[in-house]
Amino acid sequence: MTVFSPLPHNNLIIMEKKDILRLIDEAVDEEKISLSFYSLGISELPPDIERAKHLRYLDLSYNQLSSLPASIAHLPHLTNLCIDYNRFDQLPACVGDCGALEELFLSHNNIKTLPTEIGRLHSLRQLGARSNQLKDLPDTIQDLAALQNLNLAENGFDKIPAFVGNLRQIQEMDWSENALKTVPSSFANLINLRELDLSHNQLVKIPTFIAQLNQLNTLYLGNNQLTAIPNSIEHLTELSLLYLQHNQISEIPPAIGQLTKLRDLNLSYNQIKQLPIEMTNLHCLRYLDLEDNPLESPLNGIIHEGIYAIMLYLQCGLDVTRSERMLRIEIHLERSLQTIAKQFLAAFPDFLQHCHQQSVEWQVSTWKKDTLTVDIKYIDIMDMQLVERYLQNFLQLLSHPTAIDTWISKLSTESVDTFATPMKRLIEHIGTVLQRHHLTAPKFAKTLAAIPARILSEINYHTPQTAPQWGWDNINPGPAN
Repeated sequence: MTVFSPLPHNNLIIMEKKDILRLIDEAVDEEKISLSFYSLGISELPPDIERAKHLRYLDLSYNQLSSLPASIAHLPHLTNLCIDYNRFDQLPACVGDCGALEELFLSHNNIKTLPTEIGRLHSLRQLGARSNQLKDLPDTIQDLAALQNLNLAENGFDKIPAFVGNLRQIQEMDWSENALKTVPSSFANLINLRELDLSHNQLVKIPTFIAQLNQLNTLYLGNNQLTAIPNSIEHLTELSLLYLQHNQISEIPPAIGQLTKLRDLNLSYNQIKQLPIEMTNLHCLRYLDLEDNPLESPLNGIIHEGIYAIMLYLQCGLDVTRSERMLRIEIHLERSLQTIAKQFLAAFPDFLQHCHQQSVEWQVSTWKKDTLTVDIKYIDIMDMQLVERYLQNFLQLLSHPTAIDTWISKLSTESVDTFATPMKRLIEHIGTVLQRHHLTAPKFAKTLAAIPARILSEINYHTPQTAPQWGWDNINPGPAN
């Protein structure tokens, strides 16, 4: 897709007709496929343009044009026409005779209507008409069977014509900054739609038929008058970006937990007081903005600590904003197994210091019957993620002590990377502990077989089984857009 990038408008140069003709002559003689009159101050394009038969790309942007010669239709190979930033108040009907056109850009003019002839452009894939004065569309728009990208932002639409739903190949649509109050039900037919921008309008609800758009990847609904998120949103399982800032939404439905591919979620400047626990299913989330919501305490403070802190609170009630930051893990374990479990868990801080030069305050106790309590005191929430990851590795390897010698041999012959090095140290550390306590690996394995799995089940409160390295590592929420 070829896009003419808007550069700063500079009409200090005003090209005379003879110079325009000279450029056309050069294009003819050299059989050019691309010709640009960008920001040359021209007010009229001579009919001689038809002589440049090889042209595919014609850039007339940032000029003073208000019309085009009918001869432009005699350019049989013209696929890309840009007339952005001119003085058109209507699109010349002759453009409809440019049968090879694939991309048409006419943004930032004063166009009030589009000619019915535009429906003849059966090869048109992209139509950009941003920032004009359009209030309606000719019904021949639905004849643009190849159209994939439609940009009608910053116009005067108060409704979307129902026949837009017949653009079955459309993938991207931008209707932002209009005066839309509703979306036609025919949108349910746009099953190939990947990106939809309806921000900065006057929408009061998200239509339930949006569930039909199951290929939707990006949805912008910010700066409207929405009060709720429908449960039907759970069907948008391909959604990666969801922007709902500056609305009046008071509740997030549990259905949002079905959007497991969601990476960006902006809910800032709404009326949200609580978050559903189902949000902990959003393991791909990298950006979460909850600024300026009346969130209940302690969430209103936790959101500033980032995504990981929010998920810890939702899943296990851990408030990382407390002056004493303590993670408590209670492991239900028979008394007969508690002594040896305490022995090896007590060795974990030494291992952590040895592998990562990371110290942590760690205490293992048996305050309750059949319960082993582990208290971990930390300073930074990101350190807590690291500690937990190493603890899981520690316990997983304890599950297979008979393989210690094999692991050491394997790692010593392989290239050492950032993962293998601490794992090798862990295995060596376990071997040292075994020797210190005169325990053989088989005896140790038999005694400890049930412990690691139980401990892991207690601490694995938010990590999906299929993704042991979660993605909540962006601790600073970004600004609202």
